[in-house]
Amino acid sequence: MTTPYNVRYPNGMNDVQLKLRELKERGWTVPAIARAIGMSTSAVEKWLAGERTPRAQKLLTAALADLVHRKHIPKRRTYQPKGSAGGNV
Repeated sequence: MTTPYNVRYPNGMNDVQLKLRELKERGWTVPAIARAIGMSTSAVEKWLAGERTPRAQKLLTAALADLVHRKHIPKRRTYQPKGSAGGNV
């Protein structure tokens, strides 16, 4: 008997969505998750919203589980407008 690749839980979420939500609860941002797994930010956002599912769902779920267990969480980047640093007028 084979199991379906896209398993849905009672709350309507799949494995990828659950791992992505768990990462966000731990302080990860969507761009940081995307960089860590080598995907685009828009793809990760669509997976999180349930609009799309990844092709290699089992592999991605394993990669996201690895990120969940990391102790180092990337810091949020702070962007400054060009020329505002240093106080030069």
